[in-house]
Amino acid sequence: MPDSSLPEESPVVAPDPETEETAFMPLEIVDSFPFVETEYGQEVTLQAALNRDDVLVNYQWQMDLPAPKVEETDLLYDYSEDLSTDYYFPYFDISEAELLEMNPDATWPGIEMYLEANSLRLFTK
Repeated sequence: MPDSSLPEESPVVAPDPETEETAFMPLEIVDSFPFVETEYGQEVTLQAALNRDDVLVNYQWQMDLPAPKVEETDLLYDYSEDLSTDYYFPYFDISEAELLEMNPDATWPGIEMYLEANSLRLFTK
């Protein structure tokens, strides 16, 4: 008679080769293309050998452009520390161009934006 105080042995099951999980292998670049300098408009083919054949990889490349130079300009309007730098033209009966024609030294909050937009001809008379 079996002793009930002993745990029952579970049968040993052989692993099924179809369901057996394989160890995870991270995707790595084995061999890559060398650094290439090109000119605008040139066609370039980039290739990289991977350590796995069971995955599909799309490549994306980016072009590093130097940051545009920002010209430092002197402020024309005297902004105090707590004053907003938002654009505010305080006159309703005349335009900015008319005011500057009457008084070339006139200023208002955001006049720098007006002058820049005017230099780009965003305003018409």
